[in-house]
Parts: sequence; structure tokens; C-alpha cells
Amino acid sequence: MSVRSTEARAGRDKKMKKIFFLLSIAMTLLFTSCSKDDDDESKDSYLHEIMVREHKYKFGSADSFGEMYENYFYDCNGNLLRKKTNYYIPVVQGRISHEYTYKYDTNNRLIEKNDYTLTLLDHKYIYSYNSIDSVSKMIVYDDDGDLYETWTYEYDNMKKLVKSTVVENWLSGNFGYINDYTYSGNNVTKTSYNLEDGTLFGITLDEYDSHGNLTSNTWTNGETGKSTKQQGITYEYLSNGKISKTTSWSMFPNDLTYKNYTYNADGTLQKIHISYSYKTEESDLIYEYIYK
Repeated sequence: MSVRSTEARAGRDKKMKKIFFLLSIAMTLLFTSCSKDDDDESKDSYLHEIMVREHKYKFGSADSFGEMYENYFYDCNGNLLRKKTNYYIPVVQGRISHEYTYKYDTNNRLIEKNDYTLTLLDHKYIYSYNSIDSVSKMIVYDDDGDLYETWTYEYDNMKKLVKSTVVENWLSGNFGYINDYTYSGNNVTKTSYNLEDGTLFGITLDEYDSHGNLTSNTWTNGETGKSTKQQGITYEYLSNGKISKTTSWSMFPNDLTYKNYTYNADGTLQKIHISYSYKTEESDLIYEYIYK
């Protein structure tokens, strides 16, 4: 396996996780009406913004002010218009801000996404749809406006994704992947082949629990046949089905991250308390909801 192939796969997987994560947010939001209903005062406003602040623990308690961690902005149809993040990056020993903007068509379908780092454009994504309102094609441009990647998608008659093809336009030659998707119970298997010669690149197995939450991710190298479990998550649930706690690891099974969830009376998320098995740091993510 060449270094170029490994780097391309890592970059592609990172982008796809981000894309599917953002699409899932847009699709699972509560849609509220923009118009006023005289019989229901609760419809006078809609969720306009969610602000998340990170409060790190110092001297045994969370600091009172905190730092901006994430910020989401929505339109009156529940569509995510803009997302800001301000995560701490250990390598640079500081926070780096990112911003993502989204555009929709008249059917509230995502048609464009832009990624920015420190106000500079990283990538632009353009989406088109088929007759079943599923994404049929995604075109990715780099910060210079040059074609970076082209994705096409195929579905079965149940609207399940069964095949995707990616062409890595930023690389010379016929470089890319063909991905076949199969489903078994709650699990999804993606088998990837090299576009250039059809050889097996690798197999990704994503396992989900009965609530539809990812519990593990396993990668099998197509050249060596070696399987590596890359991620593991266990969930605890409240009686109403909401998550009460997660225990997760990534790459290192003994380095655990714990998240405890607290909810408001209306069911919205109020706080996530984060702690670790391998370091003493703790923090609270506090959620604020702003209606317009």
C-alpha cells in the first residue's frame, strides 16, 4: 500500500465523517413553523441559535465563564445555516476556530457547504439529488476553486445507500475508490476497491446498537488482511431512551473518555460532563438555546 493511498484514505474518511455528521444534524432537528398560530403561542418563535460553552475545571470546580466551544445557527425551517467551532488543539496549545456555512434549495435540501479555517476557505461542497430526494452527486472544490473530489451515490429501492464512487481529482491518474455497502441487522459493512485496478483496498465494519448509535468501527486492510478496531463506544440510557452516559475510546482501548448527559425539563440537552481515565482534566459543556 503506497503512502499516497494511505494519506488519501485518511483524508477522505475524515471528510466523509464530517459530512455525514453535518447531514445528520440537519435531518434530525425539530422543525418549527415560521408563521404565527393564534391557537398555539409556542409557535410564535423558532430555535435560532444553540451556543455551547466549555467550562474547564480549576481548583475542583468548573470555571464560571468558559470558552465558546460550538455555535449553531438555524433558519425558521430548522435548517442549519452556520456552525462555528473553537476546539482546543493540544499540538498548537491553543484554540483554532472553524466555520461551516450551508445553503438549501426550496425543498430544504442541502445544496452547498463551505468549510473555513480562521476565515479562510478550505473546501466547497456542491450537492445534487435524484428522483428519490437522496444525494446522487457531491463535487468538492479546494481553496483555489480547483476540482478536488467527485462523489457519486447509488441506492436500492428502500433508499439505502448501496454504492459510492469517489474520484480523487487532486491526484494525477485514475485514482479513487468504489465502495459497496451491505447491511446486516444494525451493522453496515463498506467494502472498498481501488478505482484504478479493482483490487481490494479495505473493509470497514460499523456496528450500531438498537438505538442507532455507533458502538464500534473496525478496519480491515485489503492488502494485509489485518483487522484493527479503531473505535469503541458503550451507551447507558434513561427510561425515555435519551443517552445518560457514554464511555468511548479511539485507537487506544485503555484511554477512556466518559461523558455524562443532563437534560432540561423540556428534554433539550443542558450539560455534558467530560472526564477521562488517563488524565485528571474535566470540563462541562453547557448548552444555551436562543429563540427568535
